[in-house]
Amino acid sequence: MHCSAPLLSLLVATLCAVVAAESGTEKLAIGSPKVIPGRFLVEFDDDYNNDQFRVQAEPEYETRVELRYTLFRGVSIQLNDVDTAEEKAVQLASLPSVKNIWPVYVIELPELELEEVVSAGVSAHSQLKRSGKTSLSNAPHVMTQIDKMHAEGITGKGIKIAVIDSGIEYTHPALGGCFGEGCLVTSGYDFVGDDFTGYNNAMPDNDPMDCRGHGTHVAGIISAQENEFGIFGAAPGAVLSAYRVFGCTGVTTSDIIIAAYNAAYEDGADIITASLSARSGWSSSHWNDPISRIVERGIPCLASAGNTGDSGLFDVGNPGAAKGVTAVASFENTVRPTEQFKGYHIIDKASPVSFPIHHGRPGDWDGVERPLWATGYNLSTTVDGCEPLSDDTPDLSQYVVLLRRADCSYSDQAQNVADKGAKFLIIYNNEPGFNFIFLDGIEGIQGVAGISMELGETWIKALEAGSTVMTDILASDNPERYFIFDPDYDEAGTVSYWSSMGPSYEMNAGPNFGAPGGAILSTVPVSQGSFGVKSGTSMACPLAAAAYALIAEARGKLEPAVVADVLASTAKAQAYYNIMDQTFEDWLTSPVQQGAGLIQVYDAAHATTLVTPTSLSFNDADHFIETLNFTLTNSAKNEISYDLLHTPSRSLYVLEPDGIKHSTWDVGNVNVHAEILISSSRVVVGPGESTTIEVTAIPPQGLDLKRMPLWSGYISINGSDGSSLSLTYQGLQGSLYNATVIRDDDLWIASSSAWTLDPVPDNTIFTLPPPGTPWSWEYNYPLVIMTLHWGSRIITADIVPLTTCPPNTTIQARGMETIGQLVGYPQLWSPHGETSVTWEGSLADGLYAPPGRYKVVVRALRIHGNESEDEDWFMAESQPFQIKYLETVGGDDDGTGDDAPSQ
Repeated sequence: MHCSAPLLSLLVATLCAVVAAESGTEKLAIGSPKVIPGRFLVEFDDDYNNDQFRVQAEPEYETRVELRYTLFRGVSIQLNDVDTAEEKAVQLASLPSVKNIWPVYVIELPELELEEVVSAGVSAHSQLKRSGKTSLSNAPHVMTQIDKMHAEGITGKGIKIAVIDSGIEYTHPALGGCFGEGCLVTSGYDFVGDDFTGYNNAMPDNDPMDCRGHGTHVAGIISAQENEFGIFGAAPGAVLSAYRVFGCTGVTTSDIIIAAYNAAYEDGADIITASLSARSGWSSSHWNDPISRIVERGIPCLASAGNTGDSGLFDVGNPGAAKGVTAVASFENTVRPTEQFKGYHIIDKASPVSFPIHHGRPGDWDGVERPLWATGYNLSTTVDGCEPLSDDTPDLSQYVVLLRRADCSYSDQAQNVADKGAKFLIIYNNEPGFNFIFLDGIEGIQGVAGISMELGETWIKALEAGSTVMTDILASDNPERYFIFDPDYDEAGTVSYWSSMGPSYEMNAGPNFGAPGGAILSTVPVSQGSFGVKSGTSMACPLAAAAYALIAEARGKLEPAVVADVLASTAKAQAYYNIMDQTFEDWLTSPVQQGAGLIQVYDAAHATTLVTPTSLSFNDADHFIETLNFTLTNSAKNEISYDLLHTPSRSLYVLEPDGIKHSTWDVGNVNVHAEILISSSRVVVGPGESTTIEVTAIPPQGLDLKRMPLWSGYISINGSDGSSLSLTYQGLQGSLYNATVIRDDDLWIASSSAWTLDPVPDNTIFTLPPPGTPWSWEYNYPLVIMTLHWGSRIITADIVPLTTCPPNTTIQARGMETIGQLVGYPQLWSPHGETSVTWEGSLADGLYAPPGRYKVVVRALRIHGNESEDEDWFMAESQPFQIKYLETVGGDDDGTGDDAPSQ
């Protein structure tokens, strides 16, 4: 076993956390990785095999995933014998053939809804169904110079990209229409089956068909073929292999992800992309290592950085934070596409004319042609439909009612027309653009929609002139779709504010660079409309993977480190966009937010100067490295001289002014930066030669050190050949070891039945159902809430008895008398943030706490802490509380719990 003794004991404790509640119940809220209780991934030494392990270990476990790969030999197991779990765990962990053992974690798929946002001013840029290669529908290619690569005939031909996701709808006409040799999606595997939720048994098969839509959208970004909308992939010449790791609903698990990576490697993938991200912030997280091995073998692995920009710094997810893996940030599309539906109108007896309509809710349009009716012809009214309609109003059930957006609510407008029999309502905007309307709960209203101000005014003028306006809104279950493109919205081209920020807790740089991920038009399942707009680093990651394919074709080889270096050094750093003021500021966004910047694929593919490494980290105050080196290599045929200068970004405060809480996406910044001394301001490098440059950092002065300022910036490298390159750097003015992970008031017990999460009074009695009863809203459970202000490699959560006669099941552990830990603890490699656990009385060893008075004691290891040193742990205690159990479900006690302190 390749673990230290203290950590081994904690791993064993996690391994013994057998399922003590109904399968499918998620124990932990977002903010902490979710452990599958009792499930472990066991890795064997190279000379061992699964069959031998099975003979020694069964029947104490069930096999969930077999991993028989070149780079990973092991098995994922589920312990099932509660009575002997601890004994068996020790036995399995101590086998000499066991190389590593990890708990299995839950990974969620970003569920990104089709975009509903519509910007003002889009009507001037309206486009119906399109064909041809347009800058509007393929703006991300223009942003990243991919259009220039296509102009040279570079399409990623001969490159195989593995997509680890929810599968691919390979029958989609724009994705080849078939599966197998000769198809666009040439191969793959379904590791889970349709019914897999993350908590039940997987039912793998050979068909990676997507029933969710996420992987299909990702696939189209890479390789969509020509279609009626003119949307095509960034690497349309590449082929895909699909590895499905999500069922139709639910989550997946880290053991399945590791299996998919290894399968993709063994199936000959040239590039592996995974648009998924589990919150962590740790580069050395337990399930990162198997993925890093694949990169070491020469296969680039890319992952989305995550969509948790609202959680502040130190939050790039895994596997993106892993060593060697490329984490991709998101930039907003310079042209926002918005999906619209098509309706038709006829003025008098003219030919039908189509128009864009934005379906609202409810949206039960039936496709029947109806005349339009309006309350009047005032194009500037602000009270249209805000008051009950007059008595001479006709029966509106046979009309489509047209109203202007007013100062009153949509609900008031709808109610007033519904009172006169209206079933269908269109509201035209009072400013450029579209409005989205929610009207659930207005009796009688079946269909509602929004249209543009211009169209609404056209109809009002026609009605005023005595014309008849007939409308035909297509049935909601079979609408015609098209897209409107807006190149003038405020956030165009900016770093997405929700894109996760680095660095890692080991002070490794991340994200590496960014690609367009905000408002991306791509393929979706035919049942969802064939094409749709989604946003996320999930969309940025596949475009970056396609960029790798284009560079590989252009340069003739694919070395992960080289491609990452040229993409980083040629990336275009973007100015900081203040989303609150909606203005650009005169400084560059920090590398911890955008990495090296927006990738420029043509420049990277044709770069003759290699800058290594991709970034410099001067670490934190405890581990400060004063001087670091980077290397310039000239592969051109001529000598190149380079001018080097420092381009700083502003320093960012990791913490709020209280010095405890993390800043959110609106990270505090200050116009102070480190002094960077470069050994030479100009160097000359001959053809085929290299030179090394020293960079010395002097941390900034005058900052509020309790807020942990992070300083960063860029070293600009301008070549005499016209090249413009850069290298990012970062450092932290503060000690990560001394960072307060948790305090006493960051841990408390709340009531699961309360509307708020406020602490309950001391000694509150919770009456729980009998042990083993499935969780139910009927009962009031203790809700254990904790806030971690920084991540921690190990978190324990002990249930400590407070009675004068404690249960005879107590043990001495971690310097306290405890009856055991919460299910799912200890937690390993946790991110910062809030976690909540609904406690049903069950413990990590599968037993239940006896009735009594308790407190929860949490211990969190410091960053860079040694688990064997007591002073390296932070400790927090909850207030005391009591539990008792009903003898039977639905017994004499009402099961709601008594919120008054006991006497």
